[in-house]
Amino acid sequence: MQRLLILILCFVFSSEMYAAVTTVVGSVRERDGGRAVEFANVSAVDSTGRIAAICATDESGDFILHVRKEGRYRINVTFVGYATWEKEVVCAGEGIDLGRIRLKRSSEELAGAGITAKTLIRKEADRITYDVLEDPDAGRLNMAAFMSKIPGLEKAVKNGDLEYKGVSVTKILLNDKENPVINESRQYPMEFIRADYMSKIELILPDSPEYGNTEPMLVVTLSRPLPYGIAAQIKASASSRNEYSASADAVANTPIVGVGVAYGYRYAHNPADIYRTERNLDQTETATVNTVESYEESRTETQGHNLGLNLFRSVYKDKIDLAVSLNTSRSESWSNSFGSNVQSSGETRTESTNSTSGHSVSPFRLNGGFSANYSWGRSNNVDLKYTFKHNESSGSEVMNYSYMPGDRLNNSFSSSMEHNVAASLKMRIARKIAFRVEAGFMHRNYYDSSTYGDGTSGGMEYVQGVAYADAMVLGSFFDRKLGYSLVMNLENVNNKGVNKTSGRSLDYNEFNVVPRLNLSWRAWNTGSFGLSYSARSRRPRQEMLDPYRDETDPYNVRVGNPDLRGEVSHRVSLSMDQEIPVKWMDDIGLSVSYSVTPNAIEQVSYTDMNNVRTITYENMGKRDALGISFNTRFNITKKIYISLRANATRNSYRFRDGQENTYWSFMASENLNMDLKYCYISQALMLVPMMSAQTRNLWIEPMLELSVSRYWEKIRLGTSITCADLLYGRSYRKSVIAGDGFVNTTNTMRQGRYIYFSVYWRIGKFKNSPSVKHESYDMD
Repeated sequence: MQRLLILILCFVFSSEMYAAVTTVVGSVRERDGGRAVEFANVSAVDSTGRIAAICATDESGDFILHVRKEGRYRINVTFVGYATWEKEVVCAGEGIDLGRIRLKRSSEELAGAGITAKTLIRKEADRITYDVLEDPDAGRLNMAAFMSKIPGLEKAVKNGDLEYKGVSVTKILLNDKENPVINESRQYPMEFIRADYMSKIELILPDSPEYGNTEPMLVVTLSRPLPYGIAAQIKASASSRNEYSASADAVANTPIVGVGVAYGYRYAHNPADIYRTERNLDQTETATVNTVESYEESRTETQGHNLGLNLFRSVYKDKIDLAVSLNTSRSESWSNSFGSNVQSSGETRTESTNSTSGHSVSPFRLNGGFSANYSWGRSNNVDLKYTFKHNESSGSEVMNYSYMPGDRLNNSFSSSMEHNVAASLKMRIARKIAFRVEAGFMHRNYYDSSTYGDGTSGGMEYVQGVAYADAMVLGSFFDRKLGYSLVMNLENVNNKGVNKTSGRSLDYNEFNVVPRLNLSWRAWNTGSFGLSYSARSRRPRQEMLDPYRDETDPYNVRVGNPDLRGEVSHRVSLSMDQEIPVKWMDDIGLSVSYSVTPNAIEQVSYTDMNNVRTITYENMGKRDALGISFNTRFNITKKIYISLRANATRNSYRFRDGQENTYWSFMASENLNMDLKYCYISQALMLVPMMSAQTRNLWIEPMLELSVSRYWEKIRLGTSITCADLLYGRSYRKSVIAGDGFVNTTNTMRQGRYIYFSVYWRIGKFKNSPSVKHESYDMD
């Protein structure tokens, strides 16, 4: 009798455990016009009024609802501004197709909506918001899988990271701040943490007034602190171009202290880079043309190591977050090059050859930072940060010229140190208004020293201090359909230094006012407008300033410009996004922008009377650009879609001597993605021109890439094989620039088609505690 009872109980529980899931599908449309209704809530409510399953419709109005228990349910379809649609169904393990559901517009709130009256997902002016705790699946799915509840947001099979409509999510914030366990570069722990640790997901669309982002990003609000546990990810890659890399990243969240460690190794020894250059210089005094034909072939071998460690801890009832990060890296490279030059002027013809061998080392140097954050209330926090960076490199080059006896040895040394301390305060002063203020100071110290084979020396000492402060006011109107932000940034730049090559002082001081205004208006349910004005400051990098003369090719010399100053660019843009009421096409995005940059930093070339070209950087008189962009997506099937992006820009450059260069450029990309049963296939076609301030004739050549990827969910292993630059072998790509009296044509040898293989593996275990919120729901 006891054995029979045990058998009966086992049968009951196993039947319950393996009960068939009923899949309910349908498509939600407007009654008038038949337009698809995106983000409508579809729920299955049992006889007690509890939600058994819930989902949202996608951009085509379609939905798939999984009901895990057999029985009688009421299917509710709700959307703001529409009357609730209801239907009784019996779930018995078989699929149910509700067909096309038509919603009628209504200005009244219906009491019959009951528990489903609360919006699960909504689209606001600059974001899509998902209320996680209203979805019973939050107790069943992990965070990574739950993200796909937002239409268009999914995990890229190729690398395991999140993307929105084919564009990578470039930033992830938890409780509106950086988190050491989960962030944009450490997404894998989400596969081991249950979704009900989140209370809200906000997908921030590009050009948000609050964040000023150019790519999609995520802001996740936690319902409780992340659980304790450990997770790790191992990656490796190799290519037929003789490139290899391996990395390991791990993070542990413990009651005592959280620890994150990372290591990366890379090695590359690519095929030789080959350049063929022809330059014609008009010599008006002799009425002749001086022509230089150069051939340059070089090959470089590099390897590097990266190490990282971060420690973090939450104290004072998890209101204060403390974090310390340390990292260091080392790289080493060896290079060899050979070149030949033929110079012709009238009846005179001169031939020469040159060769160079070089070696450079960047040793381990400590970098790191410290941060402390105190949070209270809703979206209120104070943040203190300090970071420091230290990098050094030394190199030597042995050069031989056919027209000079013996070898020539050049040595160089470069170092940079940067300290940055900042404090910020963010507060919500009303339900729909918040402000943020930040102040800080950044100190940079650049040092470059070089000695040349002819006995001369050079370099620079460069110290820069930047005191900055900014204030932001942001908020929304009209039920969050209109979002705005106003930012005012002030910075005082104080430079001191000396150009050791010329002995000239590099001292200067400047004060910049950098404002920004953003508006995002969801004018109607299927479309939105965006308007923004922004001013951004950009300071020259150390490699732009370094006065070291690279004479590897004696007829094409490269040198930095220590006299460079920063630039401030101004940009105005107007954008529109319109959803298309057809199943096979997504929304269309259009934008027009105009930017102007006085004192713009650009790479330029000059020639002397001997037709020797010097490539350097300078602050131009002005750069402006007028552009128009377009993007859309075609849905071939549920699993196959094509994304298109295109941009046309009128570029105009005004040089210090009054000359101008104006031309149109065009860029475009097409991406085909197929989510098949056993693999994920992606294809990308890109048209990207080579441009500079002195571009004359613009050539646009396509680049084609094909990838096949697969992710094994059970063992959390992902693999990918990519064939890149499929249209070309080892062939030349042409570019033409022109300056005062010269025209330079360069043919650059492509690396050609190659195969790239990558693999990643994720492991982890977190102590996911039960969620009180979902104990009353059906979680089987």
